[in-house]
Amino acid sequence: MKVSIQKGKTLLVDGPASVTLLSGEVEVFGHLIKLNERVVIRDGKRMPFTANQPSSLEVSLGENACIEEYEGSTIPLSWIQAWECLMHVKEKPGIAVILGAPDSGKTSFCTYLANRL
Repeated sequence: MKVSIQKGKTLLVDGPASVTLLSGEVEVFGHLIKLNERVVIRDGKRMPFTANQPSSLEVSLGENACIEEYEGSTIPLSWIQAWECLMHVKEKPGIAVILGAPDSGKTSFCTYLANRL
């Protein structure tokens, strides 16, 4: 199905699903998606597609998959602050230790940092 998303909104996609950028500019966990790039969301996972400009996406949903649209970004402010802090580390390579309970977002946070740094 074709989905349009306005600038500043986020489309949360629960897998299993795939999303292809048809037009516009969208990022996922800090990674800018290229035109016609296909992103696969595994079963039980969720990915936020944030529109930096009006965009069009082709979304294919598997069994029990769903999409929800939100106003603004779903990236927590604390993630952005951590990225800003790591950007200013003078000694390279910088080291960060990520701790947390199971299914608390550690992998998503690390993906965001890796994409931004």
